[in-house]
Amino acid sequence: MKTMLPSPMRKPGRQVQAGGFTLVEILMVLAIIGVLAAIALTILPVAKDRSLRSRAETQLRQIEAAIEAYHAKHGLYPPDNPGGNTAVHQLFYELTGVLWDGTRFTDLHQQPIDMGKLGVGGIVHAAKPGQTIRNFFGDTIPDTVDIGGVKLLKAPGEWPPGVGTPPVPTHPSVNVWRYKSTNPDHNKNSYDLWADLVIRGKIVRISNWERR
Repeated sequence: MKTMLPSPMRKPGRQVQAGGFTLVEILMVLAIIGVLAAIALTILPVAKDRSLRSRAETQLRQIEAAIEAYHAKHGLYPPDNPGGNTAVHQLFYELTGVLWDGTRFTDLHQQPIDMGKLGVGGIVHAAKPGQTIRNFFGDTIPDTVDIGGVKLLKAPGEWPPGVGTPPVPTHPSVNVWRYKSTNPDHNKNSYDLWADLVIRGKIVRISNWERR
């Protein structure tokens, strides 16, 4: 005779739980995601600001090194814009070198230079076609911007609002390095080189007279 074992009895009111998250667990996950998102929103702008400042400081050192090499060769610092425009000047061409064929100046890619826009009559660091001329930047040239026949050394970020007239009217947000070697305001025996950055709504100046 076969003995029948009694089947387990389910207690009244007790239910077997199905697999999945409980409401409390879901709320905890959402809270963690919210905290991580808040941290990211705080860290990312800071990282962007540091990157912008770091790029500007690296470019500053690069341009300074080229200027000092120029000074060692010529015994003077590159001329600035005689009209006093510290944003539109011939610094890029003085540091990379230009060609002079007796009638016009061209860059090393044989592109004509609009000397009238620069407000100067000539470039000191020039050579005749066929001659070699030193590029004081070497193989790594900083970013540039073409404002129509003239190349300027481009600074990181955007041109700060309220800081003079933007040098590129067609692209007013383009930022450039500013330069003054005639009666500089800060480095009396050399030159002033600076760029203004917009960081979190404030203007931060990166310059060769003020290290941050």
